[in-house]
Parts: sequence; structure tokens; C-alpha cells
Amino acid sequence: MAIKKPTTRDGLKEYFKTGERPSQEQFAELFDSYTHLNELNFGITATSTADTENQYYRFYKAIDLKNPIGYITVKAEEEEEGIIEEFEPFSEAPQNDILKKDMAKTAETEAPEGYRHVLSRRIYYKKIAVKISKSIDLATYSPVIIIERYRQSKKNKNGLRPKGYLQENERDATKAQRKSEYPVTGHDMVIDLEPIHYFSPADKYQNFTPSGSLKKKGSFVMTSQSKPFELARLSLKIKINGISYRSQPIHFRIVLGTSHDADPINFIFG
Repeated sequence: MAIKKPTTRDGLKEYFKTGERPSQEQFAELFDSYTHLNELNFGITATSTADTENQYYRFYKAIDLKNPIGYITVKAEEEEEGIIEEFEPFSEAPQNDILKKDMAKTAETEAPEGYRHVLSRRIYYKKIAVKISKSIDLATYSPVIIIERYRQSKKNKNGLRPKGYLQENERDATKAQRKSEYPVTGHDMVIDLEPIHYFSPADKYQNFTPSGSLKKKGSFVMTSQSKPFELARLSLKIKINGISYRSQPIHFRIVLGTSHDADPINFIFG
């Protein structure tokens, strides 16, 4: 079967010489010869970092289920002494002295008004390493990384919110201690999503669920290894002559690490 070669640039110009009347097919050939900006990914790639971070958190849940902010996660600078809950390891995985010390301590603290303390523990997690093509001039295009979460359909005051990927508005993201936009600071940068904020706490860490998820048959909240995960995607937004364009999105999962005590929250791309 013969393969049609694309018309050269000079050949396309012949269609539009003075006095010519380009046909519909010739216009279509012109458009199909070039890539639309919305079909590009602007040379962006993303992977999970090799290094693992850790931070100690306290988790609180609202006593009144009608509370619009159902839970609060507090980053603790230091862990207070004192055992206030029993903590059973999820596996017999080897643990270093620091981890054993963490497991033997939790933070007993006065809960914020309207909330109850459910858990305190050290969380291990990865960050996202982002690379952007050096052909993207940061000063010219003002690039921003956009994070979108997958939301299930839900009834609200405006009717039914369809399922799909949505960028959180700044107010909602701030309430949940998340961010939906990250200014690009370099062609190689690391984004700290603090991924624990994408999960709703429970009395046991392995029972955490994706924030705002609906527990129902067929829900996507668990992997085949029974690890809760959140669906998300990131894209690069640039401005050309004052008009914003977004790259093709990079899909990923934020997977809660529960197979052993130091199993980090990880990012699976693709």
C-alpha cells in the first residue's frame, strides 16, 4: 500500500498564491501538517523521586459529620513523649532504631474544638521530580504546573457534578492543605505535594481512604494490593501573547503505602 507523503512547506504555499482559491481539502491539509499547541506536552516529564521524605503528623476528625471540613492534619515539629495508642506493625519488615522509636511514641495533644484526635504517626512519602524542556523560556512563558484530582459524580446545589478531573479552586485546596498550582522555578524541579493531604484519616493508617471518595461497589479507591489511592494528573500551563495553553496531561496515582511501617506514599505514573 502506497504511503502518501505530506506536502512540503513550499507545496502548501502554492495553494495560497494570489488569485488561487484553496479548496476545503487543501485547508485541511494545511492544518493537519502542523501540531496544535494543545497537542503538545511542552517537553514535560514527571517521575517519583528516588529519595524518601518523612514527617510526623497528627490527625483529627470532625465530631459533627455536617462540618464542611471533615478532618484536620497537623504537621508536628517534634513528637511529644507518651504512648497514647497501641500500634501494631503491618508486617515483620526490618526497622531501624529511629522507626522503632517513632512507633513507641505518639503525640498526645489537645484536639481543636469540634474535632477528636484519631491518630499520630510518622508518614513516609515521595516527591515528584519534574523536567521541562529547556526550549521553554521561563521568563517569556510564565509556566505553571497544574494538579487536577479525579472526582466522582456528586449532587450539589447546582445539580449533578459530572465525574472527571477537576482543578480545585484556591479556597477548597487551602482548606484541605493542598495546592493545585505550582509556579515553575526551573527546568528541573521537585514538587512536594505532601500527599498525606489527599487522604482522609482513620483510626488505623491502613484504613485511610482517598479524600472525599465514595465507598461504593465498583469504586476505584483500592489497588489490587488493597492500598488506597487517589487518581490525579498534572499538566504544564504556559502563556503565549497573553493566552494560556495547557500541555497534554500526565496521569498518575497517589498510592498510600501500607504494606509495612516505612512503606512510603508513592506516585505511579502512566
